[in-house]
Amino acid sequence: MTIAENVNLPSIVREFQRLHSFTSAVTLALSGPEKIDPSGHAFEWLKSGSQTRDEEGKQAFLKRESCYKCALDVLEQLYTPIPAKVSKTTSSQKSLETLTKEDYQRERMKVLSIMQNSKDELFHDALYDWFISKGMENDLLKMQTPYLETFLFNKKQRLDLLAKFYIKNERFEKGAIFLLKMAESESDIDLSKRVDYLSQAYGSAKASTGNEKLLSEIKEKLEVARVQQKVLKELMTFVTSDKKSDSLSSSIKDLNSSLKNVTYVKKKIKNSKIFFESISFIITLQKIIN
Repeated sequence: MTIAENVNLPSIVREFQRLHSFTSAVTLALSGPEKIDPSGHAFEWLKSGSQTRDEEGKQAFLKRESCYKCALDVLEQLYTPIPAKVSKTTSSQKSLETLTKEDYQRERMKVLSIMQNSKDELFHDALYDWFISKGMENDLLKMQTPYLETFLFNKKQRLDLLAKFYIKNERFEKGAIFLLKMAESESDIDLSKRVDYLSQAYGSAKASTGNEKLLSEIKEKLEVARVQQKVLKELMTFVTSDKKSDSLSSSIKDLNSSLKNVTYVKKKIKNSKIFFESISFIITLQKIIN
């Protein structure tokens, strides 16, 4: 099934949806890009940074997006079906009210199969972005396509999904590496989350075989991070007291912002002691680092 030029694709796709021909709707929508942009101008436009004056490439991309939206609208309906009223005169057509939850699930699986088998990499990008926008990352990671790994790798702000992808596919060493990168990243996450990433990285590294160096590195960093976490907890307990100071607050913020090495943590403890007369506090800190 292919699409002719100058047709109202959204209108035709909606009619297929009304008739419950979901697979036909998606097949038609996904045939559009090849017809509209057979030379792949949209790909070239994107590769050049999508900021060039290649108007032909830009228009090709926008037309492709329009086709992708039609296909994704079908998927949207199958995930969140809304009963529609159909005239009783169309007795040969089932109304949407007659479709059961199981019907929708079956149709959804058929549609997803067509989508996953598409050779259009730009559509795959649109499909994956759709799942992420809906908060359906777990469903996304269930997909088996040759494009998903590259997509996730390029999604720098969601390295967590790439790590989950590797672990789900039992590529534990790579999962550990990316979890370690996330723990050490300059992103705006607190120490607790960094320790969590390190814990996951350690578990993933243990599940892999042959890279003892990576396992040892993660283990050491996890141990130091847990010391840092204990020190931070102690300092936060005292910052709520009357002995709060700007310098102490700064130390707390610093410790909570990124992973530190042992020398740095000990230095922070030493500098913080001067703000307290409490012997018990100093003893507690010494126990943590010893």
